[in-house]
Amino acid sequence: MAKDLRGLFSNNRRRETNAVTSSVPFILEPADLREGTAAVQVTSGDYTTLSIPSGCIVTQATIIVEEGAEYGASSTAAVKVGSTELVPATAIDTAGITIGSAVPILVSGGSEDVVITMVSTGTSTENSVVKVVVEYTDYDRATMSYIGEE
Repeated sequence: MAKDLRGLFSNNRRRETNAVTSSVPFILEPADLREGTAAVQVTSGDYTTLSIPSGCIVTQATIIVEEGAEYGASSTAAVKVGSTELVPATAIDTAGITIGSAVPILVSGGSEDVVITMVSTGTSTENSVVKVVVEYTDYDRATMSYIGEE
């Protein structure tokens, strides 16, 4: 007979599943006519958008490009959490979603940055934006609710 550990070691405490969204718009800073500065636009390179806390399992990463928010021709985006590439370079010049396949990954021993690698080519507009949704589950932190409570 198995030893009953229900209710012990926080086994009956609920854990949370989270989804966070980050974005990289083509216009990072608008032009300032008063100061006479030009708009700051995305260039090809890495953009750190957020950090996933330690004690989590990343279960999905998705790139979203909405209709009317596409980047210029042949532009791509890739997503990494820490050193693990979750979504390889994906075209962002057409609307649609791309779901990553390199999951799940464990985040332990410290938080891990979400990095979007952009390759911006062609002619983008001020409406161009790529969004990334990262889903993860806390396995260390728990809520104050318990399984089985009314």
